[in-house]
Amino acid sequence: MSNINAFVDSVGRVIVGDILKSDTKTLKVKEPAVVNIQVNQENGQISVQLLPFIFREFVKPELREDGIVWDFPKNSIVVSEN
Repeated sequence: MSNINAFVDSVGRVIVGDILKSDTKTLKVKEPAVVNIQVNQENGQISVQLLPFIFREFVKPELREDGIVWDFPKNSIVVSEN
């Protein structure tokens, strides 16, 4: 992974992943993960989890090693310029 970036999808999830290609319509992301943030109400501590967009167990064994590439339509995501 060399070009890891974050963006927000159409349902408000923050997603991070290796951006393989970006054109005017699509963002190709290898092995994206959803960032899950929880705040402990008792002491204010924050925990951050990275959950795979799809668990490896649901992917055909012969495809697991190369990693799965997902296409995100640019008209349904939000990206930061900086």
